[in-house]
Amino acid sequence: MEKPIITSQLKQLRWPQNQPLDDYQLVRQAQMRAYELQGNASIDLTSRISFNHGAVDIARLGEYQTVATVVDDAGNSAEYRVTITIVAPQSMPQQGTQPTQLQTPTTAPQPSKAHSKKPWLVAGVILAVLLLGFFGLRSCHNQKAQQANNAQQSSQISQNSSSIAKLKRQNSATRNQLKALRQAVQDYQQDQNQQALQSQLNDLKAQNAALKTQVQTQLDQQRLWNLNNAIDNISSHPNQAGRYLDNVEDNAVFSTPWSDYLNNVERWANWN
Repeated sequence: MEKPIITSQLKQLRWPQNQPLDDYQLVRQAQMRAYELQGNASIDLTSRISFNHGAVDIARLGEYQTVATVVDDAGNSAEYRVTITIVAPQSMPQQGTQPTQLQTPTTAPQPSKAHSKKPWLVAGVILAVLLLGFFGLRSCHNQKAQQANNAQQSSQISQNSSSIAKLKRQNSATRNQLKALRQAVQDYQQDQNQQALQSQLNDLKAQNAALKTQVQTQLDQQRLWNLNNAIDNISSHPNQAGRYLDNVEDNAVFSTPWSDYLNNVERWANWN
């Protein structure tokens, strides 16, 4: 399985001041598309694209650099950098409506003789009966197909909800490990108790070893590796613990789009 790909027709977008960012509208405006290749098939991931809202201050006019992110089912991600310009609402182009042109119905010439209407009337009735029968059968077939499709979707949504809940628990577990490491460093910086720090670091490594057998995505595996690397560095150089902790927290694998994506998908699954 290859990594996702994001393409876009625009790299500079305009957004009205004080209006909350909407990922769907931004994707439409940029004519953005996300997909991944699986063998000879292309899997559409456009609906999973999310923007880093925190990088944009919608209350202040100006240009902001932000990142559009997409993550596939395996945890592989892709990013696309865009510029969002916050502008005054009145400067946004208004979408015009095209007038609807009314067509003047043409009236078929009426036959001059009354008896000439009968053959056309009989033919019209026969045609109407045939059309009603055809569309009735087609509607019945479509209804059965829709019922089968709804049942399949309901089963799939139930399975997806279970998987999403599990991924959320694993995502929360790795973030809690980062939180515990941050607390251990803060305690050491206050009391300079190296023995207590070493004990906390050993506990965290043991917990990470247990988590490593549970996590499913490459993203969570990478998070645990980064945490263990930071724990080893802090254990060897406790006086530089703050620097090693900052390096972990600044790492892209602990950014928010993956958590936001899981929350959005879970809300969508529950809504359905």
